[in-house]
Amino acid sequence: MLSRVYETRQWNASWIGAQMSAEERVAPTFRKTFLLSGEIREARLFISGLGLFAAQINGKPADDSFLNPVNTDYTQTALYCEFDVSRLLVQGENTIRVELGNGFFNSDVKEWSWATAPWRDTPRMIAELVITFADGRTLTVSSDESWQATLSGPIVVNEIYRGELYDARRHEEAFVWTGAILADAPKGELRRQEMPPVRKIAQFAPESIARFEDGTYLITAPEMITGWMKLKIRAPKDTQIVIDYAERKGDDGKIDPILKNEDGEMIPWQRDTVISDGNEFEYEPRFTYHGFLYIQIAGYPEGLTADDIVLYRVANDVETISTFRCSNEMVNRLHDLMKRTLLNNFQGKPTDTPVFE
Repeated sequence: MLSRVYETRQWNASWIGAQMSAEERVAPTFRKTFLLSGEIREARLFISGLGLFAAQINGKPADDSFLNPVNTDYTQTALYCEFDVSRLLVQGENTIRVELGNGFFNSDVKEWSWATAPWRDTPRMIAELVITFADGRTLTVSSDESWQATLSGPIVVNEIYRGELYDARRHEEAFVWTGAILADAPKGELRRQEMPPVRKIAQFAPESIARFEDGTYLITAPEMITGWMKLKIRAPKDTQIVIDYAERKGDDGKIDPILKNEDGEMIPWQRDTVISDGNEFEYEPRFTYHGFLYIQIAGYPEGLTADDIVLYRVANDVETISTFRCSNEMVNRLHDLMKRTLLNNFQGKPTDTPVFE
């Protein structure tokens, strides 16, 4: 089978964005409604969203992967994804919806020069939904100025390193939609993303849950994980829940933050914040990921249990092509640790630490 890693395609679609500045951290959302009539043989979605995108058709994800597309040197290459979305389309009215995160394309982190990267700009996207009917007709829904855009979504802040602020009070019926605007294409060539997708490759229950006198919870994972937690939110409206991820804990039993100021106080890093709308819902981040053995939760009402939590390892879904076991259990243990370490650093490309990537 020939590799498609360098494949490109001719695009009739336009790059589009929203009226915003690069300093705004909100996740813009785009949508397009269209009508279909006739038996559908195949429908394929070709899409790139920089820095990250999450695409839905009729309220359902385009597929089960996350953190698309993989970051690149955008002055040389940007990647697009291809999804078979035939099963998601219906006769009559359909809506495609795309939410964009900043990712590494628009990071404001000063460390490692991300904030001054030559490609840094506002989030933008390009998409073509190519539909082939049973009678041979084709229809292409392309991104252009006819799409609508909004900055009213619940992801108020997103930063690949520092995490997300999710405000559940920002309900869709109150969104303010305006026309999308044309955006410049990245300087790099747009190529097909060809690699095992980033998925939830494993899930875990907490090993333990501790509650401190101040009401803060400490979740201990059964092993070091890269990914995130799905948390069931049950809290009065306007409750702010702060979730910090860390690799280790201090002598006081709480997390030992990776970054501290001169007074030894925590600098928020790997932090997700959720503001409740008073309804019960499940939260998990969309445009960030974390490396952790411990999770500290502040602001959550009394009564948090293991049933409210799922821990996910999120990594490239690489195939296991061999196994290793020997008579020395220490060597076996080292092998398992090395394999886990590799998986914890496979989020599109090998990294050196999930906490700082």
